[in-house]
Amino acid sequence: LTQGAGKDGMALGCVSIRPPSISMKNLISTAALVGVLSAMTGCESGSAPTGSVAGSTNGVAAVAPASVARMETTFQTAEPASKGAAQGVVTSLKAGDYAAAGTALKELASNVKLTPEQQAAARELLVQVQDRVKETASQLGEKAGEAAKKAQEAAKKAQEVTSEAVKKARNSAGDAMKDLGEKLKTH
Repeated sequence: LTQGAGKDGMALGCVSIRPPSISMKNLISTAALVGVLSAMTGCESGSAPTGSVAGSTNGVAAVAPASVARMETTFQTAEPASKGAAQGVVTSLKAGDYAAAGTALKELASNVKLTPEQQAAARELLVQVQDRVKETASQLGEKAGEAAKKAQEAAKKAQEVTSEAVKKARNSAGDAMKDLGEKLKTH
């Protein structure tokens, strides 16, 4: 309660009441943002599939080292363009870039100038790369779903907290109005 009518306040005689300066939209937006950020921090940095050709890259089995070795061996005698493409595939796999490796392998496997052994090596590796891409996409989809669920839960909680704060503010304003009415009666 303050003397005189203030900005956005309501004057009753010589006393005014200012509404609480809570912006419901800002409060909900902030709470939702906090929820989304909290959900996202559950994903560790470096969760993209990178690493060596063998082993596991963040829960996704990597391509078989024997398939990569077969690819390197069978393409040692290939024409320069095919040999370079095969080396590019191996480099992409070692960097964990399955998308680039898959694209190069599709082109390489369809090359009619390759020997049957080279075509088989490229196709074998292509199947493995495609499987890894599917596994990675599936895992990322699951993580995105989990993050969305956490964000939805955080937004619901923020809405509940905001509703409670508004209820308390209304009750306080109602009490202040009663007090004001009593003070005006006594004047």
